[in-house]
Amino acid sequence: MPKGAALETFLQKSISKYPDIRSISLCSSEGTELCCVNREDCTQDESYNLVPSFTVSAEQSSRLRLGNVVYTIVWNDRSIVLQFKVELVVVSVLLEESANIGIMDEFIPLISETLKPFCVTLSANERK
Repeated sequence: MPKGAALETFLQKSISKYPDIRSISLCSSEGTELCCVNREDCTQDESYNLVPSFTVSAEQSSRLRLGNVVYTIVWNDRSIVLQFKVELVVVSVLLEESANIGIMDEFIPLISETLKPFCVTLSANERK
């Protein structure tokens, strides 16, 4: 399981493998950034923390009894933001505005499976 530098290396390799990805950020449900990697041409301003928007969507969906939010996709003027949860960690992926969203069907299970042990550990630590 990737930890620390190994986690960043794994995420950087993911960015290299999927050229439409500009940034990957891992945050706790409360918004604390755990790890963030950017493609070289992606500025820090572009990879801002979007966890509150995911959390609000998930809470609202639950209140309306619409079921659990599995992931969200938001189209902005210059990018697409994909967010999903692995345990208590929100994964935010910033994509090119012309990204092939279908490729993310391959990416989401891959990154979720790889990150799950890290996220389970984080979840256990937050419960203490």
